[in-house]
Amino acid sequence: MLCGVHVVRKRRRGARKAWTTEERAAVNRHFREHILIHRVPRKDECEKCIASEPGLAHRDWRAVKFFVHTAAQKNKRVIGCQ
Repeated sequence: MLCGVHVVRKRRRGARKAWTTEERAAVNRHFREHILIHRVPRKDECEKCIASEPGLAHRDWRAVKFFVHTAAQKNKRVIGCQ
């Protein structure tokens, strides 16, 4: 390795998959209260949601968590909280 040389590595991202209306409805059904109180679900809560909804079988628990987080942020903006 050369001294003073900084190597920048790019992150690889997977292909982004859009959420279907059925997937959105399933997540909103399970995490309605989380969204309303602006609370991100834990890993085990996300995994329970995925296990109980067959339409979410191909989603990662992190994808569900990020969806709930984004929905909570949107809700926060709509109601004007900070």
